[in-house]
Amino acid sequence: QANNYYGAVEYRLVSRTTCGSAAVQLPGTPSKYIVASGWALPASFTVEARLFVRAGPRDPYWLSYAVSGNDNCFLSRPPGTLLQWITVHITYSAGTTTYYSNGEVDDTLRYGSGYCGGGSGGALVLGQDQDRVGGGFQGHQSAAMDVAYLYIYSTAFESAKVAARAMLGAACPASSEPLAAAWVFDGAVPTQGTDISGNGPTLSVVGAPAYAPYSHLPTCASTAPSAKGAVQLIGTTSRYMIANPWSWPAAFTVEARIFVRPGSSDPYWLSYAVSSNTNCFLSRPPRTQLQWITVHITYSAGTTKFYSNGAPDDTLRWSGYCGRQGGALVLGQ
Repeated sequence: QANNYYGAVEYRLVSRTTCGSAAVQLPGTPSKYIVASGWALPASFTVEARLFVRAGPRDPYWLSYAVSGNDNCFLSRPPGTLLQWITVHITYSAGTTTYYSNGEVDDTLRYGSGYCGGGSGGALVLGQDQDRVGGGFQGHQSAAMDVAYLYIYSTAFESAKVAARAMLGAACPASSEPLAAAWVFDGAVPTQGTDISGNGPTLSVVGAPAYAPYSHLPTCASTAPSAKGAVQLIGTTSRYMIANPWSWPAAFTVEARIFVRPGSSDPYWLSYAVSSNTNCFLSRPPRTQLQWITVHITYSAGTTKFYSNGAPDDTLRWSGYCGRQGGALVLGQ
């Protein structure tokens, strides 16, 4: 809500506690998955899920539906976008299956022709491809991903409805649409998801996977430097890290693990200043955002080199090392 005069703006945060507060972390192994057994999909449907996909096995599937006589009745690959939350929709009606990532049609999620439209009492599995109903998983087909919720509606959404839902980001189920099931997680009962619609079967969480607070997950990726966490610099001049005074060795290598987010228009992740030269050593952050990057900077005999994930990356260069001592080393400014 915003009043119509300056300086009086109120933001109302919409609680998600009734729609799940945790995400199940599937590590990409065949022993850990989520399953609804004895499940028959509606005649028309929309699948809506919130996923955080990680690099994992070479041929992953995030969702599969198998019935007697057809273990590939419905099979979908995960989104190609890694290490950020994605809203996925899959709609089916009258023989047509359509796949969406963040509200946009995305046929890279499709495997085969879509839903086979027949059979009942099958198994819906998240994180695996089924080679038989409810089983037959293979490690190279497991998905490394986190699941915040899974909603299944008894109607096929039009593309405008899909786009509108995706724009919400994290969302409770649409109250205006018929629900076949709406599964969320809070970790209170680690072996199952909760169906808040009252219409679906029990959703079993198999293999004791980890749970993480959903609201914090994008900054707690398993590829972080350690379980102790990382310093989050938010892109303001009042927050930074500093070593002062600091003198470099005659030759050196800087090694850092960095998770860069969109921020200011002209950022620098590291600087070294001395009294006679405030740009003695200055580096821009990696251009790759929203995933952990290992950065190296080497200096020897007047030559400075910059690397991202082991490959030379001169986009990090603003100025090399000027060779002076006794200055201040600052991260984030």
